[in-house]
Amino acid sequence: MKNQTYTLICSALLSGSVITSAHSASTDQVSNAQTITDKHSNSQQLHYVKTDVFADFKRHNTALLVIDAQQGYIPNSPDYWVNIYYPDMPKPPENNYYQTDQQIDNIVALTKAAASKSLTTQITYEGFPDDHSPFITKVEQELPVNTKRYYKAYFNSTTEQDVIAGMQKLREQGIHQIIVAGAETDVCVMQTVLGLRKMGFDVYLASDAVFSSELYTRPTFKRLQQAGVKLAKTDQLIAAINGDDKLTLSPRYNVKPRYNLFQADRQQMATLHFNQDEVSISKAEHDNKSAVDYRMRQWSEYTSYVMAPAMGVATFHISGNNKPYSVNLAQPDNLQNVQNIKQAITGMQAEGKTQAIISGVVSKSELIGATTKLIEAGIVPVIMEDNLMGKQVDPINYLDKVYSLGAIPATYKSLGYEITEAIYFLDLSPAETEAHYYLYGNIDQLLPELLPRVRQF
Repeated sequence: MKNQTYTLICSALLSGSVITSAHSASTDQVSNAQTITDKHSNSQQLHYVKTDVFADFKRHNTALLVIDAQQGYIPNSPDYWVNIYYPDMPKPPENNYYQTDQQIDNIVALTKAAASKSLTTQITYEGFPDDHSPFITKVEQELPVNTKRYYKAYFNSTTEQDVIAGMQKLREQGIHQIIVAGAETDVCVMQTVLGLRKMGFDVYLASDAVFSSELYTRPTFKRLQQAGVKLAKTDQLIAAINGDDKLTLSPRYNVKPRYNLFQADRQQMATLHFNQDEVSISKAEHDNKSAVDYRMRQWSEYTSYVMAPAMGVATFHISGNNKPYSVNLAQPDNLQNVQNIKQAITGMQAEGKTQAIISGVVSKSELIGATTKLIEAGIVPVIMEDNLMGKQVDPINYLDKVYSLGAIPATYKSLGYEITEAIYFLDLSPAETEAHYYLYGNIDQLLPELLPRVRQF
């Protein structure tokens, strides 16, 4: 029988957690967060994605995949795994806005439409046949009797052998288009969709029929669009299933396609913490600075106590004034102060690192310059949007520029689940597992699902 600690941690991982603890987030209110829009992107003409695309959804060429639409993932329900396993952990009051009911209704509508046209329907459960959260009841009721069901221990379904075999069988039958809905947007949905793209499928994501505890899903949608995924609302997809030959894409971002699909790899990573000294942080700009500051501390601790010592992730501190970390942040043992990005790149190349995770306080010129130099050196920049503040303006105003150069959008949660790939620590070495347990037991670390909201959508 599992001991209590192991059961709690594994249950959290089974339900989608990477980092666990009994500490609560700051309860500072988010000022104007729910009304923030990307004025910069909205004011520009969309150059890199079409508004309308041709649609041809028939039973011989299209299938529906519903990912992990399980009761344990509904954030505002009593069945939510955090409520079950951590009932006393305070929930940030600013995280109380979810559209999950509408999103679930959209999954139901999409499932009914697919069934009415006899499209092949497949679903995944995170967990095992004898240990998983049940499917959402009203979704379950609409599934065709011949629905193919998969259980998965890895967040990316396409790493499971039976899923690989099932998808290959679809290709043999002539099915090359997959419509996707489910949960969680930034973890299993994102990773599985990217996996389907790598397998050669055309993927259509129902952007309003996916949900997550992380309300700020714009980086996930941008990354999927970057990878050639077609984002569309449920009503548009249903109309196409019913015979319309035009599909209007939504949301759409001014981001160039990226033909070499990115896969986060902790063995290949370095972290670049920009200007995380006291003065830079105090003067930093962001529409919700308190939430980013809190997430920055959580990321610094995870980097310092797990990624650097146990995963071999190289850590670099980029500071124009050669200043050390703020005293409020964990101090990595291998902290290196460098005055420019070239020195950090030299250090990464010496350690054989090909992925650079960027966080901290940056100006537009610093971020664009770093992105350009990293790519020229064969290193992929990954932008931690919820761990980034600007020197003069909120970075959201220029992030699409760096994504179009080839950088990858990410958040703490989406990246954390991508580099720790499986439930129950199945993919971690003993040293990595021990580091996680140490973090959980000794450091003021929080569930990523309970980090205070940065933005909404």
